Amino acid sequence: MQAARDRGVRLSADIYPYEASYTTIGIVFPDFAKSARSFKQVAERRRAELEEYLRQRIALRNGPEATLFATPPWRGKTLAEVAKAANKPFEDVLIDDIGPNGASAAFFVMDQALQARLLGDAHVMLSTDGRPGSRHPRPTARLPA
Repeated sequence: MQAARDRGVRLSADIYPYEASYTTIGIVFPDFAKSARSFKQVAERRRAELEEYLRQRIALRNGPEATLFATPPWRGKTLAEVAKAANKPFEDVLIDDIGPNGASAAFFVMDQALQARLLGDAHVMLSTDGRPGSRHPRPTARLPA
C-alpha cells in the first residue's frame, strides 16, 4: 500500500480486527448444493464430488480444527471434534449430520501477522459488520482509551 502511495495513489483501507469470521456453515458448500432440494440430490447423485469440494473448502479455511460451531448440539466444538466423536470424516459429518443450513460457526481464518502489519498503518482503520442489538460482541466492543 505504501508503494502505491509513493506513486501518488490516494489509498486507505479498513480492517476487520478479529481472528475469526462468523457465518453459516453454508459458506463451505457449493452453490449447486445449498437449497434443501438440490442438496439432497447432490448428496445422493454426486456425493464424491461434494465430499471433495467440502474437503477443499475446509482446507482453505484452515481445516476442521479452525471451524468452531455456535449452534446446538455442536456449540463450542470444532468440526474436527464433532467428526472424531462421530467416528467419521468431517465431510461426512457436514453432509450426513449438518447440511448447508444446519449450523453457524466461527471460522478462524485471519492472518494475525498481516492484521498486525495493517493495524500499524496510519491509513488503515478498524471496521466491522456488527450491528446494535445483535448477540455478537462486535457492537459492544470498546477500544482502549
